[in-house]
Amino acid sequence: MNCPPGKEVKVILYGTDGDLSFLKSQEPYFRLLAKVNGAEYLNAGDRPKGAATAVIGATEIYLPLEGMINVTEEEARLAKEVTKVEDELGRVQKKLSNGEFLKKAKEEIIQKERDKANQYEEKIRTLNRSLGRIRELKQGRS
Repeated sequence: MNCPPGKEVKVILYGTDGDLSFLKSQEPYFRLLAKVNGAEYLNAGDRPKGAATAVIGATEIYLPLEGMINVTEEEARLAKEVTKVEDELGRVQKKLSNGEFLKKAKEEIIQKERDKANQYEEKIRTLNRSLGRIRELKQGRS
């Protein structure tokens, strides 16, 4: 999300007790490597608004963006990225709807294209969630 790499950040983690316990044990490393100056470990409750999000396994990672980024530029960047990934998805879907391709291609090639389509769909969902959070942040400033 084009956050300044040297800026210290707060991170909020939601997950299972086991995952959160492991992450707490690794906190000194991500404090050093990711410039984390504060971490919250939660297994329930409302998710923060206006935060960048990543999901790894069953753990959700939130990075509050207030004061970290230029909201207008980030909104434009995310919208552009959504369009780009939607175009890629459209190309894959076109290929998968082509009877000749399906007839001639090996099953592993077809499966690779299906996997690609699933990955693009997931990326679009993630980008749209991020775009929604940016817009929430932007509205909160208005």
